[in-house]
Amino acid sequence: MRGVSAAPRRGRALAACAATLFAAFLAVELLLRFALGNFAALSLVDFSPADGRRVALRPSARVMHNSGLLPPAPVEHEVNSQGFRGPERPLRRPGRGPRIAMIGDSFVFGMSVGEEHTIPAYLQAILKRSDAPEAEVLNFGIPNTEIDDHLEQLRVFASRWQPDLVIVSVEREDFRERLLPASARRTMRIKTWLFQNVYSLRLACRIASSCGFGQAAPVPAPVMKARYSLLARTARGLSGASPVALVVGRIPDIAGLPGREGEEEFRRIMRDCGMPWIDVSTIRLRHNVARGDFHLDPAGSLLAAQRLAAFLRRIGALTPAQPATAKARRPGGGPA
Repeated sequence: MRGVSAAPRRGRALAACAATLFAAFLAVELLLRFALGNFAALSLVDFSPADGRRVALRPSARVMHNSGLLPPAPVEHEVNSQGFRGPERPLRRPGRGPRIAMIGDSFVFGMSVGEEHTIPAYLQAILKRSDAPEAEVLNFGIPNTEIDDHLEQLRVFASRWQPDLVIVSVEREDFRERLLPASARRTMRIKTWLFQNVYSLRLACRIASSCGFGQAAPVPAPVMKARYSLLARTARGLSGASPVALVVGRIPDIAGLPGREGEEEFRRIMRDCGMPWIDVSTIRLRHNVARGDFHLDPAGSLLAAQRLAAFLRRIGALTPAQPATAKARRPGGGPA
């Protein structure tokens, strides 16, 4: 009889233990929701857009987003009815331009700032005040995207607006899982949902990343060169101008080589691809929105836009009220 009665007691003890652990998990999740922000911008991403891209932004979607450790007040993220951030634009520009397309991930999108404080918005304001009164800078950034997504965004979507110049962000995260076949989209959708909604998992990912775990292996230089070359050829075919690379990650990390060796390898790749480039990665260290969130605050976005505008002038990519195509053909470039 003692053995018979022990089994229900063990079952009740296990059930009580499971209930306690679940309650503790819920309590931790609740606390982390106040400490880490909602990361709502990820819900703007559509992993099955009708035009065949791997990812896109959901037209007319709107969320209140914040992130980071003890994040600031949420900011509004809104996607226009055409499917990108910022004011809607006619496919054929009304003025003489130039029309600039900025392609990239959350850095270009402006993950933690309002639309008026993104790099594209600031760059347009700077150009309108000085170099090109009719300049347009379109924000085609999509959070959590990589090099192949940028190529699709340019070829399938941004090309409809006939840009005179393409600016694309460059960082280490350009080469990760998205190099997998399109069949991996369901996996990416699940991972994105878990990262956004399971806060303890997000914290674990942050800790692992800060300790160097879970990072993608360096991509061989020939693979990196081939993909950037394809993107550069596509941009030149659409606009007639060499695209400009906006480097937002540490150059040795992007090249996958230490120190000066990585910098020299990166320079060779950009030179061979015919892409002028400007390094604004150090701005992220001084002007991030919150601890644990290295997206730029408004002051950082403005500084990056100012440096980018000065660089475009220096390489001859802009002249007052004239299309950028006539002046942006010369490859080269380097750190500002």
